[in-house]
Amino acid sequence: MSQLPVEIVLLVFKWVVSDGLDLHSLEQLSKVCRWFYVCARSDLVWRAVCRRIWTDPVMSEQALSWRDHYLLSPHPLFHGCYISCTVYYRNGERSLDDLYRPYHAVVYYRYARFFTDGTVLIGQGPADPKSVVPKFRKETTSLPGIDMYHGTFELQGNQIFATHRVKFVIDGGG
Repeated sequence: MSQLPVEIVLLVFKWVVSDGLDLHSLEQLSKVCRWFYVCARSDLVWRAVCRRIWTDPVMSEQALSWRDHYLLSPHPLFHGCYISCTVYYRNGERSLDDLYRPYHAVVYYRYARFFTDGTVLIGQGPADPKSVVPKFRKETTSLPGIDMYHGTFELQGNQIFATHRVKFVIDGGG
């Protein structure tokens, strides 16, 4: 491999990262040998990564390289799903003899998954994350017990702005 020109190896590394921003594979590739480690830290590769995340990346003052800029600047992660669990308690109905009044724990989850092409998938519902996350993909249009919305997001500074299409239910009854 050391016989290959650096430019060719960097093209292979850019291909490994590709549109899916598979940075885990890039890090695994850097463990092969010292030369791959140096190539995986190349500014050419990491500038390409930064261009996929930020439309017009400007290296921050604290960063010494594009890899540092990626690690130091806020950005969404693309290899998983963000999950928020909300729990609240509400009063139940009184019993017939007024001695017992139950409380109900209401639990629901909010899901967000970001994709490198600027799309976002947002969901909300009581379904357990173990059953939702493996099926929470870009091509998924519905999941049982989950309200799902597809939309787009934009990264501005350290904030993410997401817009989604609202689902409309049209009652065809007469």
